[in-house]
Amino acid sequence: MTERNRNNFIELQNPLFVHPSDGPGSLDLKIRLSGSSNFRSWKRAMEIALSTKRKLPFVHGTLPRPTDDPVKGDQWDACNNLVIAWIMN
Repeated sequence: MTERNRNNFIELQNPLFVHPSDGPGSLDLKIRLSGSSNFRSWKRAMEIALSTKRKLPFVHGTLPRPTDDPVKGDQWDACNNLVIAWIMN
């Protein structure tokens, strides 16, 4: 693996990375939350979807907002808002 490919791979693994095709309506779950009756299956589907996008740490609260780097803080805000939009949609 070349150095450039290695760096690209590492960047893709970063939870702050947002793919150009990711937008508020880009996460399409086949299950819509309709109340407590389907919450468990909806939750599982949402966790799987967020995990594939490497955004589950935002929901679990295990990725704190960076305070030492304003650029990374802005990236975190954008990702967090994207995750909120996915959940609300």
